[in-house]
Amino acid sequence: MKYIVRAIKYLFYFILLFAVIVLVLWLLMSRRQGIPITELFEPGAYPKMGLFFVLVAAVYPAISFVRRKLTLGGPYSRDRKTIDGIMKEAGYRVETETPEKVTYRLEKASLRFTRMYEDRVTIDTHEDPIVFEGYRKDVDRIVRYIAYRLSREEESAGTEEASTTQTDNEDKA
Repeated sequence: MKYIVRAIKYLFYFILLFAVIVLVLWLLMSRRQGIPITELFEPGAYPKMGLFFVLVAAVYPAISFVRRKLTLGGPYSRDRKTIDGIMKEAGYRVETETPEKVTYRLEKASLRFTRMYEDRVTIDTHEDPIVFEGYRKDVDRIVRYIAYRLSREEESAGTEEASTTQTDNEDKA
C-alpha cells in the first residue's frame, strides 16, 4: 500500500513540475510569438506524456527507496548514542520508538516538503545486522557515516587498550 501511495504522490509531483516548466517556457516564449499554450505539443502527445508520467511514477519508488543492512558487531543498545548523535547531525529527530524499531523524521519542514513528506528513516533494531529503510540518498549517506564512525570508535578503543597493556607491561618490568 505504501508503494502505491508513493507512486501516486510522485505522479502528481512530476505532472505539477512539468506543468510549471511548460508554463514558464510558454510565458517567456509567448511574448515574442503569440503561440497558444495548447499548440506547444503535437496532436496526440498528451496521452503519450500521461503514459510516460505514469510509468516513471510507478518505477520511481522502487528506485528511490531502499533497505540497507549494517552489522554492528554487538547489540544496538551499545551503539545507540552514536547512532542518535549521527541522526541528529543529519537533521533527523526521533518520531517513534519501540523495542524493535526506531523511526526518525527530518526536523526542517522545508526539507520535508521537498521530499514530499517521504523523509522517514526507519531502523529495525531487534537483530544484528540492523536494517535501515528510507529514501536512498539519505539512507546510504547515514549508513556509510555510521559505519565509519563506529569503525573509528573501535580503532580508538583498540589503541587505548594496546597503550594500557603496554603501560602495564612496562610497570611490571
